[in-house]
Parts: sequence; C-alpha cells; structure tokens
Amino acid sequence: MFLVACLSVLSVCTVAHAQAKPKSAPLEERMSHAEFLRLGLDKLTPAQLKALNTWLQTHGERGPSMDDFVPARSARASHDDTGDADIHSLIAGTFRGWDSYTVFTLANGQRWRVSEDSQMTMHSIDNPKVTLRKGFLGSWLLSVDGARESVHVTRVR
Repeated sequence: MFLVACLSVLSVCTVAHAQAKPKSAPLEERMSHAEFLRLGLDKLTPAQLKALNTWLQTHGERGPSMDDFVPARSARASHDDTGDADIHSLIAGTFRGWDSYTVFTLANGQRWRVSEDSQMTMHSIDNPKVTLRKGFLGSWLLSVDGARESVHVTRVR
C-alpha cells in the first residue's frame, strides 16, 4: 500500500513538473539566425551571451514599466514647488521628439511645455527616462535618454 501511495505521488509530481512553465530558451534558439545577426548578438563573446541569457531568465523579458518609476500617490509631493533638485522620471507614452508646442506628460504626473523655438525628431521610444535640471534664472532643461539634444521647458502642472 505504501508503494502504491509513493508511486501515485511520484506520478502527480512528474505531471506537474511537465506542465510547469519551462525556463525561457536561450536567445540563439528563440530567434532566427538573421535576427541574431541583425541585432549584433553575434559580436558577443560566449561568456557575454551566457550572461545575457542568465539575466533574461532572472529578470524576465519585460523591461521596466512605468509602475517601476511612478511613486505612490501618497508619496508624491502635495505642493507644486519643484525645488532646485534634478527631477528624474519617464515620459508617459511614446516619445518621437518635440517642437515649440509640445507638452510633455511625465510618469510622476508633472506636465512641462517647451519654452523655446526648437524642433527635434527621432525614432520612437516608449516611456523614455528624462532628467530635468534647474538652470539659470529658474529655467529648466529637459534631457531625454537616447536623444542628443536637450530643450528648455516650463512647468505647466
């Protein structure tokens, strides 16, 4: 009877293990050779490729989301003063550049309008990191990760 119980438990465990979500396959198995080359992964050393695959398994394949950067409502400042400290956040949504009429909505709830006659376009980036630095006479300079230029902005809200 004990042997039958052990075999039953073993079979249930085997089925559960077979149905468990498998670890993700290495990048070189999940994409075509052409994709692998196009993304430049062939330039990685075997150790670097192994480290990248390990990182993907550990951290998952999803990049940072806006939830990783948006403070809880109770943790947000209750007043409108931005102070002198740099502001780090994300642009909420897709960023393609700016013109003189652009208003940036940040993940922290702030809105900033371009305050100079400036235009810049680039490839689309979803939820890019931004840094706002206080400048001379209360001006603010907005820098977007991945963009070569910065732009002066004024706080709207």
